Parts: sequence; structure tokens; C-alpha cells
Amino acid sequence: MGVDLMKAPAEAPPSAEEPASRGRFLLPAVLAVVAVLFAGAAIWSFLQWRELSSGAGGNTALADVPASTKVSEQIKTGLQKVLSYDYTKADADAQAVKDHLTGPAVGQYETLFKTIKEKAPEQKIVVTAEVKYIGVQQLRGDHAELLAFVDQRSVRAAEGKTSVAPAQVVITAQQVGGNWKIAGITRM
Repeated sequence: MGVDLMKAPAEAPPSAEEPASRGRFLLPAVLAVVAVLFAGAAIWSFLQWRELSSGAGGNTALADVPASTKVSEQIKTGLQKVLSYDYTKADADAQAVKDHLTGPAVGQYETLFKTIKEKAPEQKIVVTAEVKYIGVQQLRGDHAELLAFVDQRSVRAAEGKTSVAPAQVVITAQQVGGNWKIAGITRM
């Protein structure tokens, strides 16, 4: 008799030890994959945090809350003074404003103040600015950029008229001697 090549060899019945040994290796393999995924997520999160909080050219407006708060508070105070004036005490207002300005903003204010000083006494204008919202968009070392929403309430004593003018302004700020000052104001 010959060997039948077409007939499949008989398979040995599975042993009782095989499933247990497969399970022994499956659980550690799954745990190793999960550990690698967690490690990757942790490394990615750390790198994102470091990028947000790096002071070397990075924007720290969101990462450094105390610094952003300091910028916002000091610029808000300065902006309200810069955008407010009273025809009865224009020179005193102008002097007080200079403590809050630096760089190009000084020239901007002097040009604006010259016009105000000429027209305000005749029209008896009193303008009070109120910053409704201010937020730091960029904070890089000693430079910042802020967005502010401001209401300017004007009272013309000569005519007895009151009006409110809302404005959106972008402020560039610079830290000078530990204090934040307005370096430029751009109306949007």
C-alpha cells in the first residue's frame, strides 16, 4: 500500500496547557502597550506645558497668570487715565498720564492732548473712560499686547449733552523699571 498524499495529516488534539500559557503572555503584553501609550501621552503633555510656559520667546499670557494679572491691572489703570480728561484740570491730567506712557505712546498722547487742550475749554468737555474688559493676548518677557473694550462717557457742559462711545483698542505695553506702561494704542 502506498501513502495517500491527498489526505491531510491528523492534527493532534489541543493540550490543556496551551490556553493557559497563551493567557500568561497576553495580559503582560496588553499592559506593556497601555504603559507605552500612557508614557507617550505624559511626554507629549510635558512638552506642550514646557512650550506654553517657556519664557524664551514663548507667549506666557496663559501660562503665567500672576504676570498677566499684573500687566492687565497696571495697563487698565493707565488706559483709563489716558482716555479720560477734564477741561477744568487738563494740565494735571496730562501730567498724571505721563507716568503710564513710554515710547511712541508719549508722542501719540502729546499730539492728541494738544488738540484736546485747544477745543475742550470752549466745549467744556469732560470725558471719563471705563475699561469694561481687558485681556492679555501676548506676553513675552517685558513686552505685552492687550485687547481692551472701553466706554468713554462724554459730558459737554456747555450743551448739557452726554454720550457714550464704545471703543476697542489694542495696546502694546512695555515693562519699565518693574512697572507696565503703554507703548502704543491702536483703535480697532
